[in-house]
Amino acid sequence: MKRLLAVLAAAAMIVGALWYRGVFDSDGTDPETSGRSDAPIRVLCATEAKVACESAFRSRSDVELIGIEDPGTTADGLASAEGDERWDIWIVSEPWPQIAMVRAEISSNAIAVSPSTPLASVTLRVAVATGSPAAACEPGDAGCALTTGRPAGMPPAATTGGAFGAAAIAAHVLGRSDFATNDLDDGTVQQALEGIAQSAAQQREPVARLLAQRGSFDAAVDLGATVPDAQKTRATASDVEPQLVARLVAVAQTNEAPELPAADGFRTALKRSGWSIAGKPPISGLPNPAVVDAVTKLWSNANR
Repeated sequence: MKRLLAVLAAAAMIVGALWYRGVFDSDGTDPETSGRSDAPIRVLCATEAKVACESAFRSRSDVELIGIEDPGTTADGLASAEGDERWDIWIVSEPWPQIAMVRAEISSNAIAVSPSTPLASVTLRVAVATGSPAAACEPGDAGCALTTGRPAGMPPAATTGGAFGAAAIAAHVLGRSDFATNDLDDGTVQQALEGIAQSAAQQREPVARLLAQRGSFDAAVDLGATVPDAQKTRATASDVEPQLVARLVAVAQTNEAPELPAADGFRTALKRSGWSIAGKPPISGLPNPAVVDAVTKLWSNANR
């Protein structure tokens, strides 16, 4: 009996010592694996926010900008691994967080992603070379401008510009923006996307190439595309119609939206890089995330 009491007393002393030294948190978890209160917030930014993220976060001690990544790549990682331990906050445009959840469900995985309210917005725009066959299309009609059979540029499917561009093409082909996944089954959208891929394929910063290299593209789409005053005789740019709006959010892998460090400075950086931060952003104009995911995959397949 005395030996048993001695063993219990020793065990109690060890547990008490561990508690005192902080090996356990108040909820019984190990702080070395669960607590990052003193560490910088790890931020991963989608490619569309690259300029603003680097401007706002690179020099801060409380934020670690771990990288810039195509949102489709991040969404795939989240969906396949049931989470991503690299980051605490993901800066990305909707509907990528929702697409990650769609892909996770398809893979029978469970993930938690909580986006903030929109921080800023930017529209999908189409640039058209002056005098090209695409210039005969109505301003903002990206579906017409990119499907003339002439070289046209659209960003990769894993980017927001590429996903939105594919949605614009689908809306043009199908004659409405509220299309569903079963509307894609007859192959007409796939055929249109394959025609764009055959003419020039996916291209990072296609509008910049259109402006820099005469004859490269008749038309190109991307987020927030503009034509400098000095080049306005060569090309024009306008919002895609119906309007498609990228709404930037901060995402946490929890059940609560994150608090973004240096939020005011980040919004200033977003404004300087072409994002709108005034008032409540307009609706995206996109179909539901599962449909956007489906048409994005068609654009990806067209480039294989």
